[in-house]
Amino acid sequence: MSCSFEADSIVKKYKDTRILNGVYLKLNPSEIVAILGRNGSGKSTLLKVLFGVEKADFSFFKFNNKVLKQPYKYKDVISYLPQDGYLLKSLSVKKTIAMYLSKEVILPEIVKEFYNKKVEDLSYGNRRFLEVFILLNLEHKFVLLDEPFSGMSPIYTKLISDYILENKKDKGIVIVDHNYENTLQLSDKKYMLFKGVLKEIKTEEDLISYGYIRQ
Repeated sequence: MSCSFEADSIVKKYKDTRILNGVYLKLNPSEIVAILGRNGSGKSTLLKVLFGVEKADFSFFKFNNKVLKQPYKYKDVISYLPQDGYLLKSLSVKKTIAMYLSKEVILPEIVKEFYNKKVEDLSYGNRRFLEVFILLNLEHKFVLLDEPFSGMSPIYTKLISDYILENKKDKGIVIVDHNYENTLQLSDKKYMLFKGVLKEIKTEEDLISYGYIRQ
């Protein structure tokens, strides 16, 4: 069954500044949405508000036309990859996967290589891949990824990108990342968070006009 997640009229203020100023976003299954923006524009704040762990001054959420208060409290709605990760480093990879995933899943070859290691012994790239792998195999219909490619070598950027594309069939995915060329290439819809609102990106000229890149 098709479903959607809508966020409307999101306002978030810090002191007297509106970081988010009436943001509207609709997510659909099988779509990847890119959200770009300059440092400090509010991208990470927006993801936290969408997930429900940061309180906005005003927000309105709907999932399948049902109004939600804090989306993360509903097990099948939305999951979130924070910039600094979420895994317990003291656990083994095997126990970590068993803790998060109740169903049997096909392990990618790269996960098989470090399956019996502890999370704390993984390289940064392997740990980030593991986090994305887990989120894309949860029951949640929508996934928010905050800088999944940050600090990644080209090899891991491609590994993570390919896995996202292979597993987007039944999920709506939001990617926030400064690796804009790769992020735009992956995405079906593209937005710039500019002056507190989402502006659709259609051409490279849009990136220039919003001050994201130089001509």
